[in-house]
Amino acid sequence: MKFMKLIITVILLTVSNSAFSQTHADSVAIKNTVSEDTLPSAEEDARELMKQINAIDSVPTRESMEAVFSNPIRLLERESCSQRAQGYTRRRAISLLSMFGDEGRKSLMRLSQCKISETGERAIYTLARTFPNNEKVIKMVINFDHLKSKTRAFWTVRALRWISPKIARPKLIELQRTQNVEISKIAKRLLEK
Repeated sequence: MKFMKLIITVILLTVSNSAFSQTHADSVAIKNTVSEDTLPSAEEDARELMKQINAIDSVPTRESMEAVFSNPIRLLERESCSQRAQGYTRRRAISLLSMFGDEGRKSLMRLSQCKISETGERAIYTLARTFPNNEKVIKMVINFDHLKSKTRAFWTVRALRWISPKIARPKLIELQRTQNVEISKIAKRLLEK
């Protein structure tokens, strides 16, 4: 009888150790599948982002970007204000941010302060086009310093096209008085609407 108890104990311990070993191996395997080695690197994210941004035959959706990237807004914002990015890439990244609702709006508002003037100008335009009734956006567009450059004035007047004419009127009158004939024409045409 004692011998039988000993054999049963040994069998149970063997089965238990085997199960523990397998469970431990499974947890190590799971842990290894989510290790840093298997997560996309910054370079891999950048390469995939470039594929999506530079695709000429498709436009990525918010859903497709969120399926691929853990934080697509951060990646798009970084690319929008990157000195190394080409103009087209920056412009497309700015445009894609408009798909991300309030978080995209906040990102575009930050980008309006980017040291790359084209990025700031496009961000202001995209904000006005996408969020024309948002009070913070309206204030930002109205207060955007159009005197810094001709292109800044051009994007300001284009952004004002999306804002309520009643609210945009004082700024449009100011822009109509500028020396730049093209800006003055656009402002006048918007005032006549």
